[in-house]
Amino acid sequence: MTYRFELVNPREPGKNHILPLWTEPAFLRAIAALHGLDVYHLICMKGNEIAAIIPVFERQKLGIRHQILPVMAYYQPLSVYHDPGASDARRLLDELQITNGIADFLKARYKRITFNLDPRVTDIRGFSWSGLSAMPLYTFVYSEGDKLDPIRDEAEKLKKAEKRGYVHDDRFAPNEFLTLLRSLYDRKGHKLGVSFERLERFIQDLHAAGLLIQDNILQGDRIVSSDLIYAKPGGMAYAIMRATAPEEMTWGISSFHTKLMLGSLIPRYQAVDFCGANIRDVARFKAALGLKLKVFYRITGKGGLL
Repeated sequence: MTYRFELVNPREPGKNHILPLWTEPAFLRAIAALHGLDVYHLICMKGNEIAAIIPVFERQKLGIRHQILPVMAYYQPLSVYHDPGASDARRLLDELQITNGIADFLKARYKRITFNLDPRVTDIRGFSWSGLSAMPLYTFVYSEGDKLDPIRDEAEKLKKAEKRGYVHDDRFAPNEFLTLLRSLYDRKGHKLGVSFERLERFIQDLHAAGLLIQDNILQGDRIVSSDLIYAKPGGMAYAIMRATAPEEMTWGISSFHTKLMLGSLIPRYQAVDFCGANIRDVARFKAALGLKLKVFYRITGKGGLL
């Protein structure tokens, strides 16, 4: 059967089509507002049924459209909905046809194409056969049943942090997080890319939608390390951003915070994805704790538009 592809405003597709967090309408609208983008569900129709959905962010400049990878939207996952009785062979062939069709649709609409699939998608041949490039990237994941196995120096840091008397806390305190984040960016001389006012609205909107939680470490009654975590009940949690007081870094707080955060999240979520393992120093720290490495793919290319 021939597939049909179209862009629609983000919406709930129905009870038989479970959406990952990254494709939830409330999440997409919040990202679009934060970065000043247009956002859609690209849906693949098989007859009258939805066969697949992938989120698409776009920016138009001088009449030319570009597909954009926003900083705060780490993945653009492809969700495929198979017929319940389909064989493995049928599913494989359907997915190839769907990814090929998505690639052709994007190339026809956009001058430049960039998006990250999530680690669930391992067969990227339909994209590459259509002329797009697929670059492997990596992230670290901690799943239910895993155990941390830190190397010696990380184990020593954990012992040092325990003596410091840190306390775990999960209050929602966006202003405290933003204070730590502002200090971090000022110290490193980096630009955030969006205003702190917009980021605060984004955090508040996602928390109100039930898609963001905060995880903190206290020293006394002060938050000295704080994580923003995207999380959908019953699904995955994604540790998207951390800010820590610089004076606490020598006490091993990063390792300690990660350990306590995982202990808090795993009973409630299937797994925790740390959204990246591609910056050398950060990747070394995560690997030293014994987290599991996963591959995902960045799809890039140019369309046929002049």
